[in-house]
Amino acid sequence: MPVYLSLHTSAIENLVCEQLVFDLLKKKQQSGLLFWKNTDSIIIGRNQNPWKECHLQCMEQHGVMFFRRQSGGGAVYHDLGNLNITFFSPRSYYNSRENMYLLQDSLRDMGVFTELKNNGIFIQERKISGSAFRMERQGAYHHLTLLCATDLDKLWLFLDRDQSSAWDKVRGTASQYSSVCNITEVHPTFCMDSFMHCLTDRFAYKIKEKDTQVIPYTYSKTQQSEQHFHNLSSWKWKYANTPQFSVMVYTNNEYYRVSIEKSFISLVEKQKSGEFFVISSQLQGRKLPFSQKTKISYADSCIVEGLLKILYN
Repeated sequence: MPVYLSLHTSAIENLVCEQLVFDLLKKKQQSGLLFWKNTDSIIIGRNQNPWKECHLQCMEQHGVMFFRRQSGGGAVYHDLGNLNITFFSPRSYYNSRENMYLLQDSLRDMGVFTELKNNGIFIQERKISGSAFRMERQGAYHHLTLLCATDLDKLWLFLDRDQSSAWDKVRGTASQYSSVCNITEVHPTFCMDSFMHCLTDRFAYKIKEKDTQVIPYTYSKTQQSEQHFHNLSSWKWKYANTPQFSVMVYTNNEYYRVSIEKSFISLVEKQKSGEFFVISSQLQGRKLPFSQKTKISYADSCIVEGLLKILYN
């Protein structure tokens, strides 16, 4: 059974690693593990809205980027104090619940006792691990976070968005937030490397694999890896894949509803007598993130100002 230890710490490079390993094991119809850690970054789910989930302006000030992963689920903060674990398997063998039990058992081997609730693992009512998955015809993967010694102040700084009433119609998946903690808060001597050994042994036993091959992993530039890198870092994937949404903008004593589809402003409406009516606007067809250099009318510039406050503040 292959166990990959990613030597990358860049979020985009690790997302590429994950996809490359998935491609390989899917082709071989083989199970395996990938352990990976990222420097400061936000990873959102496949069907999420980055403007609603993240403090994008604050992230930019701290040099933190976001990326959209292939799996569903909610937004997560990654740093080097967080361990990411990906279980790969043929589709017919996929069992996310069993993977979470393996995680719990491995933690218990190290004296860390936890509780499983929904798709999360908790210590004393505080979450230490969440998960998401991706299913394809020939294979599946299930990845989990494990908060070992993460900077929780930064986690909330970048993710604790004010759920303003200005968000009108928002499709897609909204993150479900819980109280969180690091394992080291409760077990100061917790060792990430020892945990990885425990989990590897338990996973190998579960799938009845006697031989485990630990592979320090980096990927080289190939047509396949470059394609994955381009796809996962592109504006189209990060922004245009955002589900349709609209926001309410109040400016100059008037209410406007701005609808955004595939990260383009598709419609601007103005409220009159309690109802909204479509108005002509130079904003229609404009792409987000919005360029401040775009020349527009004064009325539209006021709408933009209000829109940006909602999206970025």
